[in-house]
Amino acid sequence: MQGKEKISPSVNHSRSVMHRLLYAGKNPDMHRRDLRIAGRDASVYYAEGLVSADFLQRYVIAPCQEMTTVFGDVTRAMLEHIPGSDVEEASTYED
Repeated sequence: MQGKEKISPSVNHSRSVMHRLLYAGKNPDMHRRDLRIAGRDASVYYAEGLVSADFLQRYVIAPCQEMTTVFGDVTRAMLEHIPGSDVEEASTYED
């Protein structure tokens, strides 16, 4: 078994890894929404049928896009902006 890959600061590398791990392109239910959070590029991945695009837009993407600056802990900032969220911080892609 190979070791877990640490999350890269490069959003393009991370998108490539997540594409491979989530079988995007082979699994038509997996989707990615690109956005900017506090001036930084980000992506949200979701499985169609488990969460609606409207819910995702209203309760995850819109609150994230309202965050213009994040000082300190990004996870904490997201918890404060996303209502009823279950946000977890990960250090590897496999987590």
